[in-house]
Amino acid sequence: RERTGALYAVAAAQAAADTARSNLVAIARTSYSMPPDHGSAIVKTILGTPDLYDDWRSELDSMRQRLATLRRAFADALGDRWSNSLAIGRQEGMFSLLPVTPADVMALREKHSVYMPTSGRINIAGLKLADVARVAGLFKAL
Repeated sequence: RERTGALYAVAAAQAAADTARSNLVAIARTSYSMPPDHGSAIVKTILGTPDLYDDWRSELDSMRQRLATLRRAFADALGDRWSNSLAIGRQEGMFSLLPVTPADVMALREKHSVYMPTSGRINIAGLKLADVARVAGLFKAL
């Protein structure tokens, strides 16, 4: 149930290429229908072993706290830049949507090497606490 590699078919005629493609799609379909099972085996081991489960919960709580701290720090550093800036600190999850234009995003990319989609979606988890004030300052300067 482990897969790797690639398969290429070269045909002299379109009809032969179409036949080869059809057969390869059928082979791929059966492969995708039986996904690898090592991920679920790892989860079963961690959740079924009290010490490993406790370690996992501790790491999970640590990451959750880190993200909450980053969100609050980023929101505080943004201050009143946008009407909803402080809401960023109360949200959950790895991402937030900032009210920036595609032109703003491109300017941040070109001038400061800040990379994010032009939609304004920022990866809060990708910030370092030591960089929050500087990054927020870039957004405040837009």
